[in-house]
Amino acid sequence: MKKDRLLKAAALGAALITCLSGFTSRPVTQNKLPNVLNPLAKTMAEVADGISKAKTISFGKFGGYTDQTTLLNPDSAGSFGSLTVKETTRSNLEKTELSFSKASGVMTLFDFTLTASEKHTITIDSDLSGKAKIILTKDNKTITPVWESTDGKQTTKTLTLEKGRYRVRLVVSEASGTIAVSVDEPKSLFSHTVEKAEKAYDKILDPALEEYEQAMEKAYDRYDRSIDSASDLYGDAMDKAADDYNEKLDQIGEFEYYTYLSAEDGEEMDKEYQKRYSKVDNAYEDAVSDADQDYDELIEQAEGYLEERISKAEEALEKAEKQAQKAWDAIIG
Repeated sequence: MKKDRLLKAAALGAALITCLSGFTSRPVTQNKLPNVLNPLAKTMAEVADGISKAKTISFGKFGGYTDQTTLLNPDSAGSFGSLTVKETTRSNLEKTELSFSKASGVMTLFDFTLTASEKHTITIDSDLSGKAKIILTKDNKTITPVWESTDGKQTTKTLTLEKGRYRVRLVVSEASGTIAVSVDEPKSLFSHTVEKAEKAYDKILDPALEEYEQAMEKAYDRYDRSIDSASDLYGDAMDKAADDYNEKLDQIGEFEYYTYLSAEDGEEMDKEYQKRYSKVDNAYEDAVSDADQDYDELIEQAEGYLEERISKAEEALEKAEKQAQKAWDAIIG
């Protein structure tokens, strides 16, 4: 009977050790990274990069084709189905070409700052159905109409602009088709503002991401070592419990053999045998229980340490992301 119990206990121990391999499987560090929203997602460049992966680009709720708050809001809003974007930058020209369907929204095409009064020419070439227009906002306060679909498919307009922050924006309502918008940039002010902001953002976030990955790697390495150590200690404790049990069982067997003299004496000896057997059995169960408890405590400690380190790493990364966002906003506004 006890032999069967030992076999079952050994099988249980082996099963527990096997289960440990599941605990020690380290997740891919990149999969643990929290979602960090790069502000470039608000620019045409990010849309162009991700366009092949999405059939519909949604920027949030669209307040309306003529809603002043929506048109002045620097954050794009609405949705553009089957959107494709192509950008061309030259020494004296920036051009954005878009194709989309089922679109209702507002999208910033160009974002630039002038430090002095300048003339700039905006050219539109469109083939659209539905309502569409190009507007120019200044400092998120004023709106200058540039073109509307009722004006025709092609338009060129030269504007004298005072110093300030400008955005060339496309506004559509239930529209489909293609449109190309270009702006001359003799001083290359348009893309450089975004590039400068991106560099400031990456300067803060890139090292933070590297530190995060290193912290995660270190945390999982220590976790793995703790789990391995707990497994070894558990296995040793189980082996010792089994060895002690077998040794005591052999001693009981020898006692029974040498003291079983007669039927009457044998009955008394059998009681003593059962008493000793019960003591050995209880000692074995206590040893197994202690091994289980010690193992659980070590696992709990390892998991607590891992959770603490992950939480601290994520907090540090989130703090860096906020700092990077401030650096971006200080340039882009």
